[in-house]
Amino acid sequence: RKARRKKQTGLAMKRLSGNDPRLKDAAQVKGTIKKKKKDDGVREAPKAHSSLFFQFNSNLKPPYQLLLDTNFINMSIQMKLDIFKASMECLLAKCVPC
Repeated sequence: RKARRKKQTGLAMKRLSGNDPRLKDAAQVKGTIKKKKKDDGVREAPKAHSSLFFQFNSNLKPPYQLLLDTNFINMSIQMKLDIFKASMECLLAKCVPC
């Protein structure tokens, strides 16, 4: 006797994407591998002098006015730092918190 099979419903076929290598010829797959191994040279950005920053921003001079947010205050509490002393040591100048 042969076993009767029920017709399976509700099963979906898996869909292949357009980039699946099984859909392409072997020559096309090798071509894409060669494109990926393209030589990436080191790019260098032109370096600007730090003095140019103050050339355009001549108003930056001590005493610095600091705007403190809650994240900064919470981190200074966790690190057990005095906000005023730590900011002066960091900027090497007088700081006025706002």
